[in-house]
Amino acid sequence: MMNPASARARRAVRVRCSREPMAFPHIDEAFVGDEIGRRAFLQFALATICGEIAALEGAIASGEFPEVARQAHALKGGFAGLDATACTTAAQGLVIAAASADHGRVMSAWGALYRRYVCFRWMVNSCLAS
Repeated sequence: MMNPASARARRAVRVRCSREPMAFPHIDEAFVGDEIGRRAFLQFALATICGEIAALEGAIASGEFPEVARQAHALKGGFAGLDATACTTAAQGLVIAAASADHGRVMSAWGALYRRYVCFRWMVNSCLAS
């Protein structure tokens, strides 16, 4: 069950994403000449990250800071593998905030990560649509 405060925060997110196309240099190198494989990988990666975001949101709602740290750390690795530096940095900030067990810091770091995730999702979907 989603925390009502978290649901309000998600609805209130207003994000301006860069209109620059997102580059995935490591993925592009791995799938040279295989656009179908590249697209399938990006779809899989996005679906996986969406699931991890949902699990992280559940951990935040339940106030389980060790689980928040674990989920944020997993996301950090996923974003790093996709060269999503802003998301990686925000996930690391959430790991640190969760270690402090300070609800205010966790919510602030979660907001920062969620804003970057929204941009990341938009950019990946834009790549997939083109």
